[in-house]
Amino acid sequence: MKYILGILGFLYLVLPTGGLVEFIPDYIPVVGHIDEFLASYAVAAVIGATKGIHHPTAIKLIIVGILGVFGFLYLVYPSAGIVEFLPDAIPFAGNFDEFVASSLAIFAANSVRRRSLPPAEDDADLYYDNTTSIRQ
Repeated sequence: MKYILGILGFLYLVLPTGGLVEFIPDYIPVVGHIDEFLASYAVAAVIGATKGIHHPTAIKLIIVGILGVFGFLYLVYPSAGIVEFLPDAIPFAGNFDEFVASSLAIFAANSVRRRSLPPAEDDADLYYDNTTSIRQ
């Protein structure tokens, strides 16, 4: 099911309207890019770009956090009302800027979330020790 959603998300990013009407028009402030965000998340989940940083350090988290904030702000208010980086009317590439902004926001959120969780147990402790015998 994850792969089907990823393919549908990719198709929506490549051909957002499918020749018809876009689900949520991009000119609506704050929520205009939520459809591109969901499609981007579906694609990012399939390619594994949603996991976050495995060994976060403070500087990595600061950089990823700043990029995530920029990505989120671009989705909420694209190009600060001046000009959009890639106009959505360009076939096959129009939503690439929303995909990048969504991926940055998702990656940053998961990196910060991973940092706030307690560390996982060491994998070596999870293996069964087969050297001990059940018989006595």
